[in-house]
Amino acid sequence: MSYYEGNADKKNYFYLRKTGYLTSNAHFHNAIECVFLLDGELEVSINGVKSLIKAGQASFTNSFDVHYYNVIKPIDAFLIVAGKDICRPYIDNAEKLSTTITFDNDCIDFLTEWTANCKNDSKLMLTAKLMYLFANLLKNPQNIALENKQNQLVKELFSYVHQNADKKLTLEAVAEKLGYSRGYLSGLFKKTTGKTLSEYCRTRKMQTAKALVIENKKKIGEIAEMLGYTLFAFSKTFKATYGQSPKEMQSEFLVQKVNQE
Repeated sequence: MSYYEGNADKKNYFYLRKTGYLTSNAHFHNAIECVFLLDGELEVSINGVKSLIKAGQASFTNSFDVHYYNVIKPIDAFLIVAGKDICRPYIDNAEKLSTTITFDNDCIDFLTEWTANCKNDSKLMLTAKLMYLFANLLKNPQNIALENKQNQLVKELFSYVHQNADKKLTLEAVAEKLGYSRGYLSGLFKKTTGKTLSEYCRTRKMQTAKALVIENKKKIGEIAEMLGYTLFAFSKTFKATYGQSPKEMQSEFLVQKVNQE
């Protein structure tokens, strides 16, 4: 099973660290993610396709790719996670990258210096440095990806559901929008991510619902209707997901807010 890592999709999200640990839990997000391996061996799984990378190689994970890592030999690596608002200016170039890429000592020197100073970088500077990094990686023809139509379709599925989670989203509407049958999309999604398209739609709806409930600007019934639920079905699904009803969660956060004030 995979999970949606929402923190990586916060506004202006950027993460750059040198690390010896990478998660073995399958996850996805709208951000791009890149691991530059300096030492060790790492198995990388992206959309169900596994590959082994060694020192001098990097893995590139695009938006909504389901991915996880398995350390084969102890690693030393740079990890970059950049939100779409940071990387949007170069996203067309980034999407040309293969899932496994190679890099040289100049890249290591660049990442070492950047890691030490990235906290002081503005959004504009982060974008400029990402553009520089990926432009140089693309100079190597071996780093340019061959398009995979099915993987691209799964990304489109993730993107469409992600962007429309605050609407009356149905599988029929998704299928009609992308021009494929509901059965085909559901089967492809299950094969790639390990969960059904219905489960993912429900998960995204509940994440949206939780944010709206906590925000407390709409009535519970209005939220239910906006997301395409009856009030009874909404409350039942919400409680099954979070262990408490929408009203209970709303009351809890209101109490916390008063206590903080």
